[in-house]
Amino acid sequence: MKALGGPEPEDSEPACHSPAERTALHRVTERLKASFPTVDHDTVDALVRTAHEALRHARVRARAPVLVERGARIALAVTMAETKSDRSSGTPGRADTDPV
Repeated sequence: MKALGGPEPEDSEPACHSPAERTALHRVTERLKASFPTVDHDTVDALVRTAHEALRHARVRARAPVLVERGARIALAVTMAETKSDRSSGTPGRADTDPV
C-alpha cells in the first residue's frame, strides 16, 4: 500500500485509476490483437502491460491509453520486423536461441 502522496512500491501492479481507463486499455488490447493477428495474444497482453507499467507514475491519466497503444504498437511492429528479418536471413530468432 502506498503512503499518502508517496510513490507506489516498485513491485505493485500498475493501477488503472478509473473504470474508464480499464475499459480503454481492454479496447486497446483488442484493437492490437486485430491489427497483429499473427502475434500470440499473450504477447500482445504482455506488451500492453509493459507499456502501461511505464506510465504507472503519470499524473495525467486521460492520455494514458493512447500512449499505451502507441508504445505497444511500436513494440509489436519491431517484433514483427525482427521475426521477418530472422526468417529471411535464416538465422534463429531470439526465442530460438539457447542462452548458455
